[in-house]
Amino acid sequence: MIELSQAWITKDIKQALGWLNQVMQSGASSETVELCYEKIMLGSVNHDPLMVAQTVSKIESSKLLQRLVPAIGAKMADTNLTGAIEWVKSISDQDARQAGLKRIIDFHAQDHPEPLFDLLVSELHNGASKSPLDLSSLTKHHADFVIKNLASLPTASQPGAAENIALSIVERDGLDSDLVSWIRQLPPGDVFDRATEVYALNQITRNAKNAVEFAGQIGNPKVRADLLSRLVENAQIDTISQVDEALANVELESAVREQLNQQITKRTAVELTPLVLPN
Repeated sequence: MIELSQAWITKDIKQALGWLNQVMQSGASSETVELCYEKIMLGSVNHDPLMVAQTVSKIESSKLLQRLVPAIGAKMADTNLTGAIEWVKSISDQDARQAGLKRIIDFHAQDHPEPLFDLLVSELHNGASKSPLDLSSLTKHHADFVIKNLASLPTASQPGAAENIALSIVERDGLDSDLVSWIRQLPPGDVFDRATEVYALNQITRNAKNAVEFAGQIGNPKVRADLLSRLVENAQIDTISQVDEALANVELESAVREQLNQQITKRTAVELTPLVLPN
């Protein structure tokens, strides 16, 4: 039946759906019917995208919608981005709708940064806080654009966006001065903390002292303590003394400082001592 579905793709979509209706009446399993339906819809989207979109909009199965809407929406966006977005937004099933918008953003962010950024901002401002939508695709290709428009995002979304921006710049350019300059001009708060965390974790194996100094500027005490602990663990053993020296200039609670000192002592005993005093 799946092979028959594939064959129907080359024929009229209305005839294909008529055949599928006969399959449904034959008592075939719902899973088989859905697989046939999916094959016909996805195979026909290039031939008659309007008919496919209208047909899929009438589906009641949430499971089937979640499989079809992202694929069809992204395909429609190849030739009509605005139309594809409007169609996906018309889908009543919330999970399918969000998955469809995410697929469009992920697939077309490189070529259409401005309208897709506007779409994402609109969705986030409308309360889609639990949606799978994020800036990772946009920042991957257009980090500078996202930086310029960071303030237009909802406040709650800006820390995550800052993290994505920092990750994208590191991947694209490494730990260059542009990243440092951008982080330095960020105001204290979660946005600064998330960007700094990315920088420090990537800097620790290159310049341990600098990484610790940056991490020490994080305002959230818990985030700062957790990051410093990770830096102690990730630092190369021959730079552990630099980490220790840099920590002396970081303002820390006594309990946190004690914990970090214990980590350094343990690493030194396990990894460094055998090099100095071999058996």
